[in-house]
Amino acid sequence: MKNRNSHLARYLQEWRKHGKSASEGELYHLIKTHIFCGILGYASDQVQTTPKKGSSRDREGIPDLRVKASDDSWWIPCEAKTDDQLIRDGKHRDCLFSVGRA
Repeated sequence: MKNRNSHLARYLQEWRKHGKSASEGELYHLIKTHIFCGILGYASDQVQTTPKKGSSRDREGIPDLRVKASDDSWWIPCEAKTDDQLIRDGKHRDCLFSVGRA
């Protein structure tokens, strides 16, 4: 439990250090490093973050973070935002999650 608490403390400390100027990419890295790998114990290559906008691997509809299961399928889709209102406000959330729907 102590190791998990230290990862959580480091995650929170790093997030506070970045503050409101943090980018979503920085947030993804912190979640991957401290939550998925540090606390949940996934290997780094089992956790994928969405590439930066404009890269050749950037695709609409791919979650910000996802985890590879033992059968090689991707699961635990995670949409992470630096602005809580993009998730908490119904209109913003509906817009965010309607990408790619027909």
